[in-house]
Amino acid sequence: MKKLLFFIALSIAFFSVRATPQTIILSVDMRAAPKSPNSVIAVRGNVSPLSWKANNVVLTDENQDGFFTATITFENENVIEYKYVIDERWENGDNRIYDFAKPKSIMDVWGVETFATAPYFFKKEDKIMDFAARMKSEQIVHGVSQIIMHNDKIDTLLTWGFRDVENQLKVDANTIFHIGGMGQSLTAFAVLRAAETKRLSLDAPLNQYLASVKIEGDFTVRDLLLGKINLNGSTKPDGYEKGQKIPTLQEIFAGAKGTNTPKMKQKSSKSDNQFNIFAALLAQDALENIYKMPFGEIVQQEILIPLEMKNTFVKAELNDAEAQNASVGYNKKGEAVAGKRLIFPELGFGGVWTSPSDYAKFISHLIKANKGEDNRLISKQLAIDALRSSNDYRALVFPQGDTGNYLGGAATGFRTQVGFNAEKNTIMITFMNSYENWRVMLDVEKAGRNFLSKSESKKVRE
Repeated sequence: MKKLLFFIALSIAFFSVRATPQTIILSVDMRAAPKSPNSVIAVRGNVSPLSWKANNVVLTDENQDGFFTATITFENENVIEYKYVIDERWENGDNRIYDFAKPKSIMDVWGVETFATAPYFFKKEDKIMDFAARMKSEQIVHGVSQIIMHNDKIDTLLTWGFRDVENQLKVDANTIFHIGGMGQSLTAFAVLRAAETKRLSLDAPLNQYLASVKIEGDFTVRDLLLGKINLNGSTKPDGYEKGQKIPTLQEIFAGAKGTNTPKMKQKSSKSDNQFNIFAALLAQDALENIYKMPFGEIVQQEILIPLEMKNTFVKAELNDAEAQNASVGYNKKGEAVAGKRLIFPELGFGGVWTSPSDYAKFISHLIKANKGEDNRLISKQLAIDALRSSNDYRALVFPQGDTGNYLGGAATGFRTQVGFNAEKNTIMITFMNSYENWRVMLDVEKAGRNFLSKSESKKVRE
């Protein structure tokens, strides 16, 4: 009898756990979707409260920004199949799949497949290598996220591998990565915002705005952004472990004990046109002195909020909520860095965590501003100067090469890259959770360009 009662109690407990309601926030980017102002955007699926038979779960766009959202509660954990519907028109492609091992907040794009299996192949020494093999062939890469856009529409969205190997958590379209030196782009853009709002002048002496340190010579703010001030310093942040003393901005400038960067110095030799850590931190110091507020709040106010970059954080260390879908950083051996994610106090250079989709909003806006299509934040001329080189390859925000603008980021545990062409309105952003793995990064970028080229050819034939 005792055994029977125990079995009944165990069964009740088991089914009670299984019956725990599960809630997810479902969002979809409908900006490129064929809809009218009165269209009904809905989601259908195979698990209640979803159904394949009717538009029973409607999504809304309260901010009128083209992103439709619904909060859906399911009675228990299931693998869900679903698709979006505009009125009675279904999106193309296979059913989308969601399981509760994923984050409870997901972002989709109308008509765009997020690749669960990478479609790229590589040729190495006359041998064909699939994506997984290439990611293990040199420094180990555990996770990759890539977005390719053309004319402000997403063409390819690739998520592959794990953001957290130890807990078997996969990379998805909302996974955020530390972007290392790529963070300098937001710093430089924030300086342009300050110029646009007359808080500073790009052609005024830089020392006029600095509070923590002064430089030698009569260099201007513009000189700083163009890399004309020859400063020592690294091109990547090494990060600090939890428990270590985290230096202040002033301590980093002074090379104080416990910092992993040397004291800032100016070199007498000709500048190499680098906007390195110290150049970015000088810009941060100037902005904090002008705005009288912390740097992260400045970027939030001037860039992230206006551009709806809700998945981007500018801070030395993520809190638990922000880190929920953040990638772990991995070293050259493929091992997690201490504490999973290091702390990066050099906010003006390497304090940015974001996803490719969110960072693409920033690039898209800069391209539109360059064309005079959206100058809410900076003028067309400032946007042109942000991308057009005027000191060798340096421009005010992004370096310029033969095929467009570009910028890479390297930090302990991560490797990131962006390349875009404002004239052609093409963007490719690739993030990896692997330490300085530039050879693999170049291969993935090349494969992405080839894949896009084939995709465009297919569209022409169709």
